[in-house]
Amino acid sequence: MKSTFTKMFTLNTLFSKLLVVSLCCMIVPMLASSLYSIMSTTNNLKERGREELIAAAKDKQILLEASLTNLVNEAQSVADDLYLADYIKELETKKKLTP
Repeated sequence: MKSTFTKMFTLNTLFSKLLVVSLCCMIVPMLASSLYSIMSTTNNLKERGREELIAAAKDKQILLEASLTNLVNEAQSVADDLYLADYIKELETKKKLTP
């Protein structure tokens, strides 16, 4: 003897057939929407990450170029300093430092 619950959910009844069709009509669009959402979000995150990395690389490049420019300027000023050139010549001849 079957219970009322099992009788209602067998595929022989009209209710169970309508239930299966309505569930399929809800699940299929929901899955399609979810897949589209996942794909578009993934693409947007990849693009955003790429843009952020490019911006960070440009910032680092600018900082590196500025540092190198400062080093070149310092080296040039040391090379142009006459007192330092005399001091180095004195050091070479005497082989000792004088304060």
